[in-house]
Amino acid sequence: MTENEQKKVKLWVVVLTIAVIIMVGFWLIKGRVAKPVTQNQPRVVKLMKIDNALAHRGVTYPGKVQAVKHAALFFRVSGPVIERDLRLGQVVKEGDVLMKIDPRDYERNVEAISQELNAAKSQRELATKEYERYRKLVATNDISKAKFDNIKSQKETADAQVQRLETSLKIAEDRLNDTILKAPFNGTVSAINIEQFEYANANQTVVELDDLDNLEMRIHIPSANLPDVNLSEGQAYTNEHFDVSFPSRPDKVVTATVYEISPVANDNEMYAVILRFEQPDDFLVLPGMSAEIYDVPTFDERVASDVEVPYSAVFNKNGKSCVWVYKSAEKQLELREVSVGNGQVSDHLVVRENLKPGEYIVVAGGEWLTADTPVTVMNPEILK
Repeated sequence: MTENEQKKVKLWVVVLTIAVIIMVGFWLIKGRVAKPVTQNQPRVVKLMKIDNALAHRGVTYPGKVQAVKHAALFFRVSGPVIERDLRLGQVVKEGDVLMKIDPRDYERNVEAISQELNAAKSQRELATKEYERYRKLVATNDISKAKFDNIKSQKETADAQVQRLETSLKIAEDRLNDTILKAPFNGTVSAINIEQFEYANANQTVVELDDLDNLEMRIHIPSANLPDVNLSEGQAYTNEHFDVSFPSRPDKVVTATVYEISPVANDNEMYAVILRFEQPDDFLVLPGMSAEIYDVPTFDERVASDVEVPYSAVFNKNGKSCVWVYKSAEKQLELREVSVGNGQVSDHLVVRENLKPGEYIVVAGGEWLTADTPVTVMNPEILK
């Protein structure tokens, strides 16, 4: 065999070897390809039973606690603060001295006006004597009427001067008394806005006082949830009692009483309702705390028919809010469009229309399901 023939044989051996390797590779790859998952493979779902909880529980409204009595106290006069023995949280009684400002300028003003008043009284006494003497003389025509009128005018001027100074003295004494700031009611110091020896301007808030024994909370309800009474019967809704809970103290509940209802809506067409309650004995409630009033009856038929579903149960399909309803008899799913309301209860959504109490819905994973998807119920005991 010639050298060229040997080269051709070697070339064909290499080509055949490569071809065999490629065929074996294809065979191995084909053998490793996973079999497609059948679309009829069952999916495990968790169900919940629809309950008309809103119908019998009423509506929950959030609010903030505030003191029934709150006072932002200020001096009616200006001056440096010379006494301020206060601390935050201090309990004070009505009439207790809270602060004092330097009274010296006001004491001197009272003294100066008092001296002017004494001098004016002396002038009035002299003018009165002159008036009585000339009144007798004019009666006997011993003096002219013009002379008597002049004496009478002097007496009236003296009287007016005394009255003016008496009024000025009362004002000065009031201003002197205003250098002492007293508690207008029993309460607790909630804010101090000035330090001792600082200058207090008139009408500037220097201390705030709250009565923590009597508290209130303000909620806002829509017009649809107002009681169906006329104005003359509007007080019928007051004095109703409702439970109030506190997110910071979920184990505590107090009873509040409706105190008043605003007859005028705010910009959001909501009506203010104020409820009051006393400071509980077993825990402390302070102004600013978040609170919730629940079991407020609803007068809106739509709200009464609302139901609650978890956030995860509602999904978007073609721009619509939907849930999967499980038909226990057929063991199949049914796609149901729902109307989600604006309300929120705990971690649930309020759903209006197309869901009824007693029906079962899938609580999560609705985006991955179809009406033809066979399902296995994770919690079958709920169907009993």
